[in-house]
Amino acid sequence: CEYCGVEYAKKEHYERHVRTHTREKPFDCARCSSKFSRNDTLQRHIRKCH
Repeated sequence: CEYCGVEYAKKEHYERHVRTHTREKPFDCARCSSKFSRNDTLQRHIRKCH
């Protein structure tokens, strides 16, 4: 990680980690204005809230 030096074997894990630094939230809920940095968190939101 260019921010903290942590290394990941899988690119997807690295990209997910970097979003903790950049605060990017590319996963939008289609039913409300909520945004999430992880798709699994979005899916949990949809199950519990909609």
